Amino acid sequence: MIKLNLGPLFEARGIEKPYSYLLKKGIPRHTAQRILSGEHTQLHFRHVELLCKVLNCSPNDLFIYIPNKEEQLPENHPLHQLKKESIGFNWLQNTANLPINQLQQLILQIKTQLDQSPEQHR
Repeated sequence: MIKLNLGPLFEARGIEKPYSYLLKKGIPRHTAQRILSGEHTQLHFRHVELLCKVLNCSPNDLFIYIPNKEEQLPENHPLHQLKKESIGFNWLQNTANLPINQLQQLILQIKTQLDQSPEQHR
C-alpha cells in the first residue's frame, strides 16, 4: 500500500501547524483536512507539485510504501525504494539549548557540507 507520509517532512522543516501551513501555501481546506487525516485516496498532480515545491522535496519523499502481508514483492522491486525509516530528529528542538559555540560549529559544518556539493542539496 502506498500512503502519504508528510509527518516526517513537516517535522524536519519545523512545521508545527501543518493544517495552517498547507492552507497558507494554497492547498484547499477540504484537501488539507483529508491529506492530514490520512483519508486522502486521490491527489491531484498540481497538489503533489505544490507540496514538493513548498517542502523542497521530490514526489518519492511524499509517499511511503507499506508492504501487503499477503503479497510479497521481490526485494529488487522499485516500490521498496519508498520504504522509509524515521530519523526522528527535530532540528529546532534538538538545537534550541545548544551553547552558542556548539551551534556555530554545527552551522559551519552544515555550510561546509552544502558548499562541497551544492547540486545535491539545493
